[in-house]
Amino acid sequence: MGFLKTVAAGGQTWAHRMRMIRQVVRIACVASLLSGFGFIGIRLFQEPKESYQSLYYYGKSAIVGFISDEVSVSSEFWGHVSLYAYSGEDVKVSSKELEAACEECFKDFLGRFLFWLKQAGLLSLSVFASFIIFFLIRGIETKKNKHIKGRKMVSPGILSIKSRLSGKASVIKIGDLPLIRGTETQHILVSGGTGSGKTNSFHHILPQIRNSGQRAVIVDTTGVFVSKYYLEGKDVLLNPFDARGKPWHPWCECKDRFDYDSLAQSFIPISHSDHENYWRNAARSVFSALLEKRQKDKKLSGLSKSLLRSTLSDLYKELKDTRASSHLDPSTDKTAGSIRSVAASFLECLDYLRDTTDPFSIRDWVQGDSNDGSWLFLMASPSQRAVLVPLISAWYSIAMRSLMQMSIDLDRRMWFVADELPSLQKLKELETCLVEGRKFGACALLAIQSPAQLEMIYGHHNTRVIIGNCATKVSFFEQDPTIAKQISQIFGEREVEEHQEGISYGAHQMRDGVNVSSIKRVRPVVSASDIQSLNKNVAYIKLPGKTPVTKLKLRCLHPETIADSFVPLQMEMEN
Repeated sequence: MGFLKTVAAGGQTWAHRMRMIRQVVRIACVASLLSGFGFIGIRLFQEPKESYQSLYYYGKSAIVGFISDEVSVSSEFWGHVSLYAYSGEDVKVSSKELEAACEECFKDFLGRFLFWLKQAGLLSLSVFASFIIFFLIRGIETKKNKHIKGRKMVSPGILSIKSRLSGKASVIKIGDLPLIRGTETQHILVSGGTGSGKTNSFHHILPQIRNSGQRAVIVDTTGVFVSKYYLEGKDVLLNPFDARGKPWHPWCECKDRFDYDSLAQSFIPISHSDHENYWRNAARSVFSALLEKRQKDKKLSGLSKSLLRSTLSDLYKELKDTRASSHLDPSTDKTAGSIRSVAASFLECLDYLRDTTDPFSIRDWVQGDSNDGSWLFLMASPSQRAVLVPLISAWYSIAMRSLMQMSIDLDRRMWFVADELPSLQKLKELETCLVEGRKFGACALLAIQSPAQLEMIYGHHNTRVIIGNCATKVSFFEQDPTIAKQISQIFGEREVEEHQEGISYGAHQMRDGVNVSSIKRVRPVVSASDIQSLNKNVAYIKLPGKTPVTKLKLRCLHPETIADSFVPLQMEMEN
């Protein structure tokens, strides 16, 4: 019975579908035939009576010619054909002469009539096609979900045209899609798995920043951005192992006492674990006090020696009269040793810096507010990353903090670029910069593989702050279903009216029918499966405000290599 039931259901629904198709085709055929015949009728009505008279007399001459040599013709018609005027109603003319005179008019009329038939055929086909297209559009609209509220999904071309027509298009674009003008300071977050196209999206944006003459601080932990964008003589590079790197020491960033504490926090970040924070707070206090103590000689060699190689008793003696002395009390050897170990784990990078009397100041570079369009590269090769991450994190924090210390300027633009943000330490200044940096001209361009990476460093709530304050979201593919779901939630939900089709059938065709109903549902604008199924260099993009979401394919760019990614310092090679 199950087999027969399936056959009956398939046959009945197919037969009903065929009947409905036949009805639709019949309507289109009737409309096309009526239009064709109507066109022929109008043309025949507009034809002058002489054409019909010539047709009549042409036939008459052919028939009467077998009986008589002369045919009676209307004088008016014959005067029109022969170009001679005749009096009276009828004229007797030779049948052969009449046939010859009417033949040319008949052939002209026949040619026009055949042309009208072609036009009528084309018109009928056009009407038939128009009805089919109309029915197709109506069918698509019947099946298409109706948007009620929430964000829409549109093509990038339509979104680009709308932004340009409304005058909201920015000079900065992602591929061919312009950002909304003025929203660069609301920051950009790029997410996606390894090899999804995040770095390629940076290659689309960075040249535009350069061409706009805007300055940027770029974290480069692979050397790829240095090799593609570093301009020697214009840009600045910081890396203690690179021959092009500028010398630096921490004292050039400190002008007030509280600057030492801020700098210490940049090197030794706050942990989201309360237990670990005690040791980090103490280590920061020791480092801050030691920086302040050695502000006169400004010798990095002496600073690193005290922090990393001197005995606890010697370090305590050096800081005896400072606020950090209690943390290094010799009576608490284990506690002091633990604090020293925590400090050393973050500050070992200082041992690779050289003493200098002419340091480069990140603070002065940022606050110089020049319009030269120079960039600051904070670079580490993959092999140096483990050693230099605390130093690069501190440099990045100093740059952000320096901008926030300037006067408010809504027209200023300073870009903070980090391709793999979770590769850095926790940056307290990052949260502040994202929340308050708009007034100072801060523009963050950040990339992560997943929100889970940030949560490991910043904790759940701070991660929400970072992601939430990046108004422009660019999401490439992500294979992990949990991460894809998290990213899907970033794009929000929409309420739609979905149409459902039901088919009923019975033994008699009168019982056959199709019912179309609608139901309201809440759906994600971009589902987790949508994100998982993206191809390489294809991303969903969410712009600020009520702008619709779009799906954009980026061209794979291969910028020209204009510099070495890393130039070893000669001293290192000799040693």
